[in-house]
Amino acid sequence: MGTKKSNKLYAAAAALAVTASAVAPGLTADAASKVTVKSITAPKSISHYGGYTFAVKKLSLPKTVKVLLSNKKYENRSVKWGKVSYDKKYVGKYQTISGTVSGTTKKVSIKVKLNNYPVDVVEPKLAPVAVGEKLNLPSTIDVKYKDGKVIARSAKSFNLTAEKTDKAGMMKLSYNYMGKNSSIKGSIAYEVKAAEITNVMDSVKEDVLSVSADVKFPAKDAKAQLLIFPGKDESKALPAIDGKLEGGKFTAEGKDIPAGTHSYSIKIGEVTTPEKEFTVEAPSAKEVKAINAKTLEVQFSKAIDATLQSKATVEVKVNGVASLFKIDKFTGDKATLVRTSGLALETGKYEVVVKGEGLKESKLETTVDAVKPATLVVSNDQLLDATTKAPVKVELKNQYGEEVKFDQSNFTASAFNVTQSKSVSLGFDSTDKFFYLNTATNNVQGNDEFKVGDEIRVSFFHEASGLNVVKTLKVVAGAQLGTLEFGSVVLPTGKDKLTEDLKDIKVPFTAKDQYGNAVDLSSSNVAVISTDDSILDDADVTFSTYGDDKKPALNISKFGKAGKVTLNFLNKSTGEVYKLNVTVLEKAGAISKVATDVTKLQIAESGSAKVSLNVTDNYGTKIDAKDYAAGSAFTITSSNTSVVSSAAINNVSSSDDYGKLVVTLAANAKKGDKATVSITVNKTGESISIPVEVGEAAVPSLIKVGTEDKHASNLIVGGKTTVSLDLFDQYNNAAVNNPAYQVKYEVVGTDKDAITLSETQETAGTLTGTSVDVTGAKAGSAVLVAKLVKGTDEVAKVEIPFTIAKNSSSTFTYSLAEIPTLYKGGAGNDGLDSAETGTNTYAKEVSVKAKAADGSILSVPNSSILNVAVVSGPVDVLLNNGKWYVAGNDDRISDDTKAKIRVNVQTDEGTKTIDQEVTVSKATLAVSAVKLMDKAIANVDTAKELKEISLAAYGNIVFGAQNSPYLWTVDQFGVASDFNVEDADVVSKGAFSGLTSVSDDTFVKGDDVITVTDVNGDTVGTANASYRLTIIEDGAALDVPVKVTAAKLDTTAPTLTGQTLSVDKKTVTLTLSEDVTNNLADAAALKAAIQFSANGTTFVPLNAADTVTLSGKVVKVTFNTALAGATNKVKVNADALKDVSSNKNLEIVTSAINAGN
Repeated sequence: MGTKKSNKLYAAAAALAVTASAVAPGLTADAASKVTVKSITAPKSISHYGGYTFAVKKLSLPKTVKVLLSNKKYENRSVKWGKVSYDKKYVGKYQTISGTVSGTTKKVSIKVKLNNYPVDVVEPKLAPVAVGEKLNLPSTIDVKYKDGKVIARSAKSFNLTAEKTDKAGMMKLSYNYMGKNSSIKGSIAYEVKAAEITNVMDSVKEDVLSVSADVKFPAKDAKAQLLIFPGKDESKALPAIDGKLEGGKFTAEGKDIPAGTHSYSIKIGEVTTPEKEFTVEAPSAKEVKAINAKTLEVQFSKAIDATLQSKATVEVKVNGVASLFKIDKFTGDKATLVRTSGLALETGKYEVVVKGEGLKESKLETTVDAVKPATLVVSNDQLLDATTKAPVKVELKNQYGEEVKFDQSNFTASAFNVTQSKSVSLGFDSTDKFFYLNTATNNVQGNDEFKVGDEIRVSFFHEASGLNVVKTLKVVAGAQLGTLEFGSVVLPTGKDKLTEDLKDIKVPFTAKDQYGNAVDLSSSNVAVISTDDSILDDADVTFSTYGDDKKPALNISKFGKAGKVTLNFLNKSTGEVYKLNVTVLEKAGAISKVATDVTKLQIAESGSAKVSLNVTDNYGTKIDAKDYAAGSAFTITSSNTSVVSSAAINNVSSSDDYGKLVVTLAANAKKGDKATVSITVNKTGESISIPVEVGEAAVPSLIKVGTEDKHASNLIVGGKTTVSLDLFDQYNNAAVNNPAYQVKYEVVGTDKDAITLSETQETAGTLTGTSVDVTGAKAGSAVLVAKLVKGTDEVAKVEIPFTIAKNSSSTFTYSLAEIPTLYKGGAGNDGLDSAETGTNTYAKEVSVKAKAADGSILSVPNSSILNVAVVSGPVDVLLNNGKWYVAGNDDRISDDTKAKIRVNVQTDEGTKTIDQEVTVSKATLAVSAVKLMDKAIANVDTAKELKEISLAAYGNIVFGAQNSPYLWTVDQFGVASDFNVEDADVVSKGAFSGLTSVSDDTFVKGDDVITVTDVNGDTVGTANASYRLTIIEDGAALDVPVKVTAAKLDTTAPTLTGQTLSVDKKTVTLTLSEDVTNNLADAAALKAAIQFSANGTTFVPLNAADTVTLSGKVVKVTFNTALAGATNKVKVNADALKDVSSNKNLEIVTSAINAGN
């Protein structure tokens, strides 16, 4: 039996046989029936666009034609057409195509017109473009047509795909040009170029490296930087220096570069030039000379910094003999040398050698001549009349311009009044060493020896040097203050404003007499008058000097407050007034303004929002949270507490939201409810308002790479990194765990097997602390996609690209990551063990880094480190948990010692060996820092440093307990340890604010506690008072504010602590334990509450003439008549007085007051 297929064929054959049998054998149906085709109707002509190859719809000729049969009937018969020619000679013309019609020999024809059509796109040549820049596309693109014509068409008609310029390389833009019934697809090539950095030039002047280069195709917004590697060691690279990239030219300067041979690279975006070597010469001494009788000055090639200063030494020979000199001081590029004996320089030849670590050794010579007088002058031109000692200012100086001391006996001197033709007597002040003329004297005949206008000729001959001078002086009227000018205020170092808290401010002045000579100011010739004593009191202004050269200046010892004040200086001789206007500003740090970067808040139902605040003083300086969070500087209100139940500043220093405004919605607040939160600075009245609206319930909405994430996007095969993720709700607040949501991970990309993941999803509902480990599996590029999903719906995702490179020595150069200086006892006395390795230990990890040709650095997987061995030196190595460590193992060394380790690294081409020197320090352990932390040392990886200690009430400070801070010490090797305050060298306190009567309080260190005792029970504090606590260990100090939340109320009543009787026996002074005020209705009531007893038993009211005064701690009772006898007493009734906390006195009775007979 046949198949179905063969059965079908059989049936078809039978049907044909039946049909054939109806017609005579050998005849067609037409012949049999004698019906013939009389005529054929020619089809309509066809006009065709698009040709053949690029036609969207191919040319289609009719499949049938209409024929007229001999029986006068019409029917459609199939037709087979000849071929249509697409030759360009037919473009725009009709061609006749002949067709054969079924069942007849008659022919049919059709006219076909081929319209002109596009056959090619002339690919434009696009200019290369830099990474990130936009392609410069032509507005038109040429299209070639079948007839050979080329026509420019709008580029918009080519449906170009989006350009990609995010990375360098050859790229293509795909196009699809649509003509009439035609489509030409293709692509246009273009090149995205990485930055081309050429013609790199450099110059070094002293410690400044200047670099320039020509740059083509810098990536868009690329940073242009100069990278400097001291000692050609990339691990010690200086901070990148931003250069200038303008007009295709890169320029940059690196300053303060240490001496030595270094290297540099230019980095434009991701492109880095090969390192280029340069050398900074060590500074050297260039010249030495004597600048005075005791001092040599050395001129260096550049300014010498503090480090080089500390290492500089000098050797001096005088006339070939070694002499002890020391460096007195450095000033810029100069240093002064003096003899260690303090004696003057000897005469002769000086050979000076200057050297030291970091300095180029220099040998210099100079000759020092004997010190001798070189110039003699009389410096004044006038003599003041009517002056007992009118100075004749003789100045004798040596070759260095220094004054030479002299006495009267050193000179032959004379004076002659030329005008009156007579000699006058020269005097000499042996105390202050100056010559003078007494112009106030008269001669024996009664005639004035000195008159205004007289000319006096003086002559001086210095006998030792042979110098002489003759000068004519003119007698002028006596001196008096003529002008007074003030200079700019001299502020203390580090201050740039004159504020109310500054003390001992200097204001230079220039005071001259009517002849232009300097004159001293004092209360004898000037009176100082302030226009506002509350700002600046007259008594706080004195005449002084400032600077090494003792220039005259006002000294303002202190200010009373901020404000504007004028100091008037009254000339007591002339009555003239000189004015100095002073504007005293408010002290810095006083809270003045508050601002925030949000204009409104939308908060989920039952939720809260944290708003960052920008708190500034009146100078715009930002104030830290520790200085405003716990205080009472602000008034914060809600316009509708049924919507916003609370708004307050977070004052918990360990919180991530410390210093932020926390706005909390009321429990019953519903979507759409509104309120306004206002924050007002109490001092200034400045305020801001934040509209608040209740929004939808918070739902997870966003996933991002975590803010604390430090994953590496470039890995070597086998390398591993961790990607941390943060999730947020629609209000950009951290999302909370929600069982309806889940985080899933997948890898996409053409090389998606280039990386592997530690997991493909988080536990459902876990939205905090999410992370995934990524391991490089093979060379290639892949993308990690982290998705936030709800059921099967994707809510949000983030894509993180990775590039994996082969661990190939042909691609990378290998070196060890820097190993810090090691502690000599890091491995203990019994060798390095696993307990001594980790992040907070003296053993330091050995890791290998690989540097690519573009300068990028990748970490080599620890699994590729085959072995680490000690070549030499006092160190041990250990492999623990897949990581290698090295530590010092000899705590007996007394000098810094070099050790060498050898590391074998597995690469794709085989094993690489790296030798590395490490330094083992001779130093013993010492504390370098004391820190206040939120956790014990066991949690070193997650602990955070605290900025303050917060106490609920004034009292003991406990460390190391739950909800208490922890003390750590950190040594010079960076290792932290728990610290007990009992072991501290010093514990001190100060800067009390809001707390009074603390001077007698004790702070005693104990086992993890500082016991605070209010000895007299008189300490009083306001809410949010503060003080500073200092803990010192090995010279390292922790200085931290202590905030006390609750007020400390004074509950102690004022008591009598002393009594005295005045000499006239009329006034009894009572001294109380604290300041008091009247607790009664008025002064009369207070007087009535104080009584007197002469016999010590019977008390009577004071007499009408007796008085009572009250001031601070003192109550004075003054009697109209003097007391007598030895049994006098004074009584103050209970509740008559009160202290600042309204504690009232108990009855006070003095002891017996002995007034005698």
